[in-house]
This record gives sequence, structure tokens and C-alpha cells, in this order.
Amino acid sequence: MSRALDPLREFLDLYTVAADTPRLNMPGVITQMQAVRRRFQALSYPPCLETYVSLEVESMDEAIAGHLAFMGKRSNEVVLSHFKKSLESNQLGQKVLDEVLARIGE
Repeated sequence: MSRALDPLREFLDLYTVAADTPRLNMPGVITQMQAVRRRFQALSYPPCLETYVSLEVESMDEAIAGHLAFMGKRSNEVVLSHFKKSLESNQLGQKVLDEVLARIGE
């Protein structure tokens, strides 16, 4: 599981950087976010983590889509919708992970 945390931390760092990046400079950060997402998804996980991984990938996809929408000057409603979906997927993923870890600890 620790292997998976590195790309998650890196993605969070890039997400934070993207939040303070002007539209003109977003392509580089978004490209990095996409590379980290692909690296996270390409790792091997035990079957009990499939739902968690799927939700985290969905969260990353929505975060990337939100930044792309911002870069493309889409409406605030569209941009915020992507970020809301990203947060919801992340929160659900954390809940799933907590349940898996609780079952393992039993």
C-alpha cells in the first residue's frame, strides 16, 4: 500500500500547485497530473482494494477535468461540478479503504 501513497501524495502536491497556477501555465501541471494518475492506476493492487482504487482514479479524473475546464474558461458551475465530484469520490474512497482496513484488522 505504501507504493500507492507516493503517487497519491504527488497528485495532491500537483493539485495544490495547479490551484495557484495561472491559466496560461496550466498545461504543464495538468500533464504531470495525468502522468501521476496513469502511474497510480498501473500499480498492482489486491482485489480487496479494487473499489478504492477505482474511486481514487475517478477522483483524479474529475480533478483533472476541473482544471481543464478552468483552463478552457468554462463556467464556474462546470468547474466546481468537477471539483465537487472529485471530492465526493475521494471521500467515498477513503470510507471504502477504512472498511477494508477494519476487516483486515479483525
